Amino acid sequence: MRIEPGEAARLMAEEGYVYLDVRTIGEWATGHPPGSRNVPYSLAEAGGLQPNPLFLPLVRALFGPSQGLVVACAAGRRSQGALRDLRQAGYERAVELGSGFSGVKDPFGRLLTPGWRDLGLPVAHDLEAGSYQALLEAAGLTA
Repeated sequence: MRIEPGEAARLMAEEGYVYLDVRTIGEWATGHPPGSRNVPYSLAEAGGLQPNPLFLPLVRALFGPSQGLVVACAAGRRSQGALRDLRQAGYERAVELGSGFSGVKDPFGRLLTPGWRDLGLPVAHDLEAGSYQALLEAAGLTA
């Protein structure tokens, strides 16, 4: 199920959903919703983005299948794959933030659909809490 940023904020505030940011480590570091958890669906490597083999193992270590998750990337592409994988793994309360953190843009870079940041929703810049590395350590996993 795809939702809009305002609905994502409501689910987080009122129903205990967690914002699962599936962007790369570098993207997350530029700003993210407060309290978000960065579990990249893809990792930036020398040859471009590569699937993250620890995506599902880390999500499973952090959250039970009944946890509500708002799955989001930059503009809604990676989050579609992440949501599909999560649903197949039994996360029935996972939803996708369709416009992502940065919003959907046309080929000329014009904003078509605003994302989390574009709507003025809170953005944090802390790099420790919720970071991929901190989550891996907490789960006892190594990259």
